[in-house]
Amino acid sequence: MWLPSCQTTARNPASSSPPRRGTNMKKRYSRTQLTASLLVATAALAATYGQALANPNGGTVVAGQATIAQTAPAQVTITQSTDKAIINWNSFSIGAGEKTRFVQPSSNSITLNRVTGPDVSQILGQLTANGRIVLVNPNGVFFGKDSQVDVAALIATSHDIKNDDFMAGKLDFTIPGKAGAQIINQGKITVQEGGLVALVAPSVQNSGLITARLGKVALASANSFTIDLYGDNLILFEADSTITSQLQDALGNSLAAAVENSGTIEANGGWVLLTAEVAKNVVDKAINMTGHIKATTVDQQEGTIILKAMGGEVAVSGTLDASAPNGGDGGFIETSGAHVTIDPAVKITTAAPYGAMGQWLIDPTDYKIAASGGDIRGADLGNYLNTSNITLQTITSGSGNGDIFVNDTVYWTSLSKLTLNAYRNIVVNASINSAGGGSVLLRADNTGTGFGTVAFGGSGHITVNNGAAVGIYYNPASGTYNHASYKSDNSSNPYSGKVTRNGGSTMDAFMLVNSVSQLQAMNTNLSGHYALGKDIAASTTSGWNGGAGFIPVGTSGGAFGGIFDGLNHIITSLRINRLGTDYVGLFGKTAGAIRNVGLVGVDIDGYYFVGGLAGYNSGSITNAYTTGGVSGVYGIGGLVGDNSGAIMKSYSTSTATIIPGDAMSHCVGGLVGHNKSGGSIANSYSTGSVSGGIAGGLVGHSDPGSSISNSYSTGAVSDTGGWPGGGLVSEQYDGGNTTSSYWNTGTSGWMTSGSGTGRTTAQMKQRASYAGWDFTNTWRINEGNSYPYLAWQIVTTPANIRVFTTGSLVSVDPCILAPSICNGSDTTTAQITVNQSIDNELKIEQMEKVVFDEGDVKTFEAVEVRSFALASSAPGFKLSSLQMKKIRELEMSPEFSKWLTPEGLEIEKLSDKQIKSLMGHLNDIGIVDNSFSNKVIDDKFHAELKMLDEKWTPVLGSIQSQFGNNEKAAKLNYAADAFINTLSVAGDIATVAGGTALRTAMRTEGAFNKISAFIKTSAKIGDKLVGRPTNLQKIVRVNTEVLTALTSPGMKLIFQSLNKGLALSSKDIKQIKSDGTLWGMLNSYGVLEADLRTGNSLNVANFAAKLITQTVILTAASAAQGQISNDLAKDIMLFGGEFIPVAGGIIAQYNSYNNNQKELNAKDQKTLNLMTDRLADKKWRQDGIFRQWKVEKLNNLFNQARDGA
Repeated sequence: MWLPSCQTTARNPASSSPPRRGTNMKKRYSRTQLTASLLVATAALAATYGQALANPNGGTVVAGQATIAQTAPAQVTITQSTDKAIINWNSFSIGAGEKTRFVQPSSNSITLNRVTGPDVSQILGQLTANGRIVLVNPNGVFFGKDSQVDVAALIATSHDIKNDDFMAGKLDFTIPGKAGAQIINQGKITVQEGGLVALVAPSVQNSGLITARLGKVALASANSFTIDLYGDNLILFEADSTITSQLQDALGNSLAAAVENSGTIEANGGWVLLTAEVAKNVVDKAINMTGHIKATTVDQQEGTIILKAMGGEVAVSGTLDASAPNGGDGGFIETSGAHVTIDPAVKITTAAPYGAMGQWLIDPTDYKIAASGGDIRGADLGNYLNTSNITLQTITSGSGNGDIFVNDTVYWTSLSKLTLNAYRNIVVNASINSAGGGSVLLRADNTGTGFGTVAFGGSGHITVNNGAAVGIYYNPASGTYNHASYKSDNSSNPYSGKVTRNGGSTMDAFMLVNSVSQLQAMNTNLSGHYALGKDIAASTTSGWNGGAGFIPVGTSGGAFGGIFDGLNHIITSLRINRLGTDYVGLFGKTAGAIRNVGLVGVDIDGYYFVGGLAGYNSGSITNAYTTGGVSGVYGIGGLVGDNSGAIMKSYSTSTATIIPGDAMSHCVGGLVGHNKSGGSIANSYSTGSVSGGIAGGLVGHSDPGSSISNSYSTGAVSDTGGWPGGGLVSEQYDGGNTTSSYWNTGTSGWMTSGSGTGRTTAQMKQRASYAGWDFTNTWRINEGNSYPYLAWQIVTTPANIRVFTTGSLVSVDPCILAPSICNGSDTTTAQITVNQSIDNELKIEQMEKVVFDEGDVKTFEAVEVRSFALASSAPGFKLSSLQMKKIRELEMSPEFSKWLTPEGLEIEKLSDKQIKSLMGHLNDIGIVDNSFSNKVIDDKFHAELKMLDEKWTPVLGSIQSQFGNNEKAAKLNYAADAFINTLSVAGDIATVAGGTALRTAMRTEGAFNKISAFIKTSAKIGDKLVGRPTNLQKIVRVNTEVLTALTSPGMKLIFQSLNKGLALSSKDIKQIKSDGTLWGMLNSYGVLEADLRTGNSLNVANFAAKLITQTVILTAASAAQGQISNDLAKDIMLFGGEFIPVAGGIIAQYNSYNNNQKELNAKDQKTLNLMTDRLADKKWRQDGIFRQWKVEKLNNLFNQARDGA
């Protein structure tokens, strides 16, 4: 095709054809006029100027390898010989009737086509590729109505990307194009099965057809975005950077919407995302959906449709179809924005005639159901309920309060469920009528603020039929908790007159518990119905009631008889210290129903009948768990002390210990101490260690008339006092019944048991060993790698994310990646494994849909970071670009984030400059300054620090040969070695510096902060350096005795002694000496019994400091040898790094005391007390250590202590 000279930028690169007959040679158009016409009158432009375009022009390959050739009169072919290539084009347009073809090595190959000229890309012909195509044009891209795109994946955007990032697989598009740029599709775009279509610009419009079967389609308005095509073989998309400028076309006309779909998008079995990150008043509507979006279920893969506009309006007047017409379950639809308006004529469905109906989430700031003047009419909502379960969920932002008003009658006839989930209040002023058996749930205060309730006014009423359930979760309207005034399902229930139940339907109202004080207040009404509104931090209970802690709910004089639903929340660090009290636990005595709750890091001591959750249970306990430790004299269990009720689908990893007290000092079990007549345990397990008389891994003693079924234990069992012990059950009297239950003969130390069947570790990890167990609905197992774990531990969200919870740690199903988390084995020797099912297990598609902690964005981010870090440690499993981006943003310091690559920290990726900058960073924080270091540390320690900065050359020759003359590897190995040696010397701070110098340093804020900063920085450096096992495996050998000693009950007593400044009792010393490993290590560090008995704690504190320092060192070695994950290693190293200067402060405190020097000033004393209080916390116990400790709390430890002082 011949073109006038002013349009040669669009000329076919190999064409020299003469002018076509009839071409008007005199007509001229400027580039500015052409661009404006494209964006304002696209239909007319396609018809008028379609013949004035040709194939891409002026191509230059700037990275990778590719050739450009004209292979036919109207065809250009780009042949690519590398998996990645970058081509800069003067223009990239395809005229009508013309074709541009990419031939790539595979469907995973990708080509970045960047337009450097001033023209909009006009795709009016055919674009084909067997691989992935990226088209970047800062001026915009227009796909005409007759255009055809057929590729493996397509990204068309006005935002650019750095060449190095693209070639490294990091698809971060962070360079914005022109403010008025648009991506417009009027044609047909098709990608291969499982492929991606992403159209991203300030404004995006689709009036054509986009097809991506089992794939992903994203239309996004944002200033930057990230796409992940690597690492985990999944595709993830994230738009960010809010647009704040008024959106206009090239002629200055305001645009009505940032993202608009008036065409058809089909991604059956996949997902479709329309998202706009726009500030308020930028456009009238952030998203305008007038067309059709279809993501129906295919091959049992449900579809997902998300329309999300933060700060703007989402308007829907077309069709959203995530149904399952041919089998399977319905999918998921979300419409979220500051305002969400639904046209009465719209069709929205997740119907599934052969399966379970799907879910539609409407997520605005406020929402009103009204016949007029509202966001949706009641009649329309009722119609939608006939084809979808619907959740109306409000948040608070901008001017919205997060309220939901029902001002119009809602009536439906299906089994679908209506959920109203409000940030603040729900006000029902009209009838809600479920005629067909659909349930109704009303939840006020969905983030647990303590404000917001459910109120009925006017003609407000709920009617349900045919066995439906009504659930109401509320705060008292007055804002105060008068528990006696609120009882569920009786005459004093504030909602009993507002709900009509027909045909066996039920109703329950739960008062929300949002704080530990409200948890304690449940004692005022033992028949109440309660639900946790959020996770409860209970660490303050250690100081309650003169140190006695929390008062158990329910006593021997009156059991708890209500309902307690944790709603899958957790209670952390509950402390009860009542050695002379019977019936001790969160619930002292319960005859009610307890479900869906976890207690993490409990520290509970009582006399008779002591358990982490309940001292005595005659009711029901379902889906509950505990971690931490419990102790007492009789009837001691990790979950329940004495049980005559039902325990189902529950577990405990807590240690359970008998304290010798009288002739009845016995009956202790990992789950239950004493299973009495009528007591049943089903589908449950325990992994904690058990110590005492009549000790069993699962149950201590089981009476006639009791039962145990489909359960197991793996914890170590130690019998004392001449009483018998057993692997699963110590004693089971005739008449007790144990079926299909097992214990690990290796880890328990027992070949015998009062009942049950012993298995080896290998057998315990094989599904065939558990005859009759339900591995479809109740249990899961990672064959050959993990013990069974409960299905409810995997939380499945609407977007197919599988999240596993163990205490406060959340990660993507680590039973696939780290079986030790599921089977309770020693985490220091757990080998992270990965198998072929990983791609099927890791379905991370829309992380914002995590539902276990609604409203807490930080929790969602923590899930991503912890999951990705864990996954990256598995052999053969690499972090992807989007995952790495999140880790950089949320966890890593700016100094080191630039080192991260999609493949993880590869040695070859570190330049000499980057390695040297590691040393320079120490200089930056002033740690190698003599004037500072001589105040606190000795010459040896200072020399180690200087070595990090200065002594590269002498060591290279001696170790370089180990790494095949790879200088970078040699330097990296040396840096890691120096890091470990530095920490080793740091452990001697306490002994080499005098008490006076340390006290001075503790009072000098600058010096204190510099030590803390150095240790934390070193820990971060070390975390990255230990990621390469082959370069570190010879540094130190792993000695698990250190971690064993650190996490022992005896070490807990030592920490408590240091904290209180008191001598250990004879009983304490006896327990410490009974631990051969701990006692041997104490002696090796010069700690004698006299030191423990006389109160001279200097040697004891020095031992504690060195022990934690060694833990840090061994952690690095363990990670290097692949014995623990880098994620766990980081937690341990950060904790150890924080402790080292604290240990020095403890030594200073005791030096002052023992040398009869003047005591520390009041502020120093209080600061040290606050820090040591934290270090003596129960989190040091075996089941509370590391996994349950939140790293962010450690990072703030010093500032919190100093502020508190």
